[in-house]
Amino acid sequence: MTLVIGGYYQGKLDYVLSNFNVCNDDILDCSSIILDFNNCFMKNINEKKVIYNLDKFILDIIDEEKNIVALFESNMGVFQDKIIIVNDISSGIVPIDEKLRLWREEVGRILNVLSRNANSVVRVFCGIGTVIK
Repeated sequence: MTLVIGGYYQGKLDYVLSNFNVCNDDILDCSSIILDFNNCFMKNINEKKVIYNLDKFILDIIDEEKNIVALFESNMGVFQDKIIIVNDISSGIVPIDEKLRLWREEVGRILNVLSRNANSVVRVFCGIGTVIK
């Protein structure tokens, strides 16, 4: 697994398209469809090489799942041959809204799990990728 992280609008998707052998048809964009983990997400993930906007998917399932980290940990095998692109939402002002605060925490926890299990981790800033693992 390759994990690509960075802030919003930093060129993560362009970086992946330029540096990996993938095209737009290989991308599952989690912000463009509403997915549930057990049915739609697992079916779609098997058909795609790149998972884009995983942070949006976490926001969608935050109300449904009690332990999102355990959910990801128990399904880590399906991510092993994927490129996962996640917006780093850990910086900036902590949201007042409880759900958005929980979302920020869960994305951080999932990034910890994914980075531990990734073969490589790339941080993209201003379109420039830096391998950090």
